[in-house]
Amino acid sequence: MGLGFMVSIGEILKGRHTGKVVELRGWIYRTRTVGGKAFVVIRDATGILQATISRDAVSPEAFQAAEKALIESAVVVHGKVVADKRAPGGYEIQSDDFKVVHFAEKFPIQEDLSEEFLLDVRHLWVRSQKMTGIFRVRHTVFGAVHEYFREHGFWEVQPPMITPAGSEGGATLFEVDYFGRKAFLTQSWQLYAEALVLAMEKIYYVGPSFRAEKSRTTRHLTEYWHAEMEEAWVGMDAVIRHAEGVISQACALVAEERVEEIVALGRTPEFLKAVKPPFERMTYDEALKVLKAKGIEVEWGKDLRTLEERALTEGKSKPVIVTHYPRVSQAFYKARDPKHEALVLAMEKIYYVGPSFRAEKSRTTRHLTEYWHAEMEEAWVGMDAVIRHAEGVISQACALVAEERVEEIVALGRTPEFLKAVKPPFERMTYDEALKVLKAKGIEVEWGKDLRTLEERALTEGKSKPVIVTHYPRVSQAFYKARDPKHPDLVLGFDVIGGDGVGEIVGGSERETDLETIKKALLEQGEDPKAYDWYLDSRRFGSVQHAGFGMGMERLIQWICKLGHIRDAVPFPRTPGGFRRQAHGTRGNPRRDDGDPGRERRERDPPR
Repeated sequence: MGLGFMVSIGEILKGRHTGKVVELRGWIYRTRTVGGKAFVVIRDATGILQATISRDAVSPEAFQAAEKALIESAVVVHGKVVADKRAPGGYEIQSDDFKVVHFAEKFPIQEDLSEEFLLDVRHLWVRSQKMTGIFRVRHTVFGAVHEYFREHGFWEVQPPMITPAGSEGGATLFEVDYFGRKAFLTQSWQLYAEALVLAMEKIYYVGPSFRAEKSRTTRHLTEYWHAEMEEAWVGMDAVIRHAEGVISQACALVAEERVEEIVALGRTPEFLKAVKPPFERMTYDEALKVLKAKGIEVEWGKDLRTLEERALTEGKSKPVIVTHYPRVSQAFYKARDPKHEALVLAMEKIYYVGPSFRAEKSRTTRHLTEYWHAEMEEAWVGMDAVIRHAEGVISQACALVAEERVEEIVALGRTPEFLKAVKPPFERMTYDEALKVLKAKGIEVEWGKDLRTLEERALTEGKSKPVIVTHYPRVSQAFYKARDPKHPDLVLGFDVIGGDGVGEIVGGSERETDLETIKKALLEQGEDPKAYDWYLDSRRFGSVQHAGFGMGMERLIQWICKLGHIRDAVPFPRTPGGFRRQAHGTRGNPRRDDGDPGRERRERDPPR
């Protein structure tokens, strides 16, 4: 390739690089060859762009590669950006070099396929322009929700996903076996929110909920993401204003940042900008009168179904608020009206913050069976790039805590100066180097064994910043971690290890791209590759170098706050022996936490 600089398609379509020589990487969206020219439309996370590869402008090998490459082949193109009204988006690259990173197999998705088939190959359909557009809008909506609640003084909290009982009725609960005890996946944070709101006053949560409803409609999922809020000292009118406000802010931000995506989906920015408070309100009784006028009879006390909701919003450009539902159809925790007793790869750079679950019976001060994970994945990069991201996100979290939470961290035994000093780069060492350090400290570790709490504590002893250990032996690592080409018995993986007994905060790696190597690794670990066939498709269609990591949020908080036990980093901890009073609905007998047997009592807040 030449000296062009790497750009995104989105930047080109905004006219920022017209006339410049650039380099672009992506996947083939569609392709055709006419005479001595190949017209290759390329997609990346930001859009699609045509590259024209002329036989007389590139090497014979490059042109042959352009002719041979099928849809979803991963490519890198080099050339000059020119304006061309005939091309998709009005711009194209006139290529002087073209490289295929990975030749894809024949892509199974063609035009006019059934919804059932597209659901079966959802892991490939997510690469479509429609789906990636929706994901970009979703990203903006989530950001707007967080922004709204934080701007209005709410604290974000994380309730447990594993619960002892439902909040919306037992018929729609997913049951799980929790170390021999009956438990359920959460329907809502409601019961925990009412406990937390009396401590924090204004709280919100964005995370998954689960409903075992067999509703086969266009608007139901059994697993979905919930944005929930709870506020002390206020009534229904105040939270209605927040509901109007957060919807309005999400619509406004999407209208501002995602114009092309929403137009492609059939909305207009003007429609969304008009979604401003107040929304139309009516009581349940008034709603029944409106429905009756439309010829729809609803028995008093029944919930409104899709049919009735559609009739109430017909012709409306903003949502409609229905209040004062009959108590008989509502959850037990809803207040009665005192006046009326009966009433009441597709995206290239991605991240996720949400719950994970491990059925490990680890009874230590740094393990939970349910914890929050911050995970990221990036295409076209290797281990070093994601290590820099890991250092960056830890450093930024420490800096913000040092700035905004001075009194709290001082009370917990940290200082702002300590946290402000947590800046990249962190100290790095390979696994082999770590074993030498440990041996010098009198700790012998058999090569190939994972580092335990004891070893991690020894490696971080006296360190004010986390330590990064890289290049672990392959025998102890997950099948998807890439082998080090220089040392095939090692993987291009790493851990970020925090001091004060916290241990691993981040675990990450470069991902293996070779299909046969992954299959072999699965067999070595006793797994059936057929069970991972959908995952292996990512190596059949446009496989590129990529890497990522997962960071335990409670571990990070434990280290920042210098907490002796991880359970204090989350409101309602889930440990193998810690499914306590909330699990049974009774006070039970006082006992020490099984997660830390024999531990001496520490000072606690005085009893009230």
